[in-house]
Amino acid sequence: MYTVKNLSKFFYEDSWKALLSRNEVKALDNLDFSFFKNESIGILGRNGSGKSTLLKILGNILTADSGRLSYEYQSVETSYISGNERSFFWRLTVKENLEFFAKMYCINKNEEKILISELANELEFTRFLNVKFMALSSGFKKKISIARALMKNPEIFLFDEITNSLDITSKKKIKEIIKNFHNDQNGKVLFWASHDVQEALEVCNRILILQQGKIVISLKKGDDDFNERNINQYL
Repeated sequence: MYTVKNLSKFFYEDSWKALLSRNEVKALDNLDFSFFKNESIGILGRNGSGKSTLLKILGNILTADSGRLSYEYQSVETSYISGNERSFFWRLTVKENLEFFAKMYCINKNEEKILISELANELEFTRFLNVKFMALSSGFKKKISIARALMKNPEIFLFDEITNSLDITSKKKIKEIIKNFHNDQNGKVLFWASHDVQEALEVCNRILILQQGKIVISLKKGDDDFNERNINQYL
């Protein structure tokens, strides 16, 4: 079991106010919840509700101002995947990018070659391996982001609005990839932050709705209220 206990995060309105008045904006407000292996959890809420902040804290990109994360397991790897592709090298090819990250993840050369080939085949970007990253469409850039996350093979995947700005076909393909990868047998945890309620219901077996940094409702697949109409009233 993983436990989030009394998690809070503050930001300041801007730099000069931060120095003079310490005027704080609370992004997360004493958040409490637990989650388990094999769960896929949708994080829904309006802009500014704390979705991205929560995922970045879970992914060790941001540090909480108070509260704690407790893991039943000794070592937990996470991977944060967003619609932002700036962490890739735009002038390198797809293959060169993935080879670089494979080295960062301490994957040996023989395994790296097999893994890149398998991921390219599974995610259908084999013909783009020798194409520079900057020449890819938004949909394929996000596929490469997913490939990098799968290559790292963490316990917890954190998808932050990964389908934003994609066309319907690309959205459908990426959802299929994630759903096929994540199942109740592989022991992984998946977080899926989104503004799209139907998308979250398709991908996830649990929904958390945030308002002003607090969880206002938690629903599980099978609950009577686990539907788009009920969830929309909180958004």
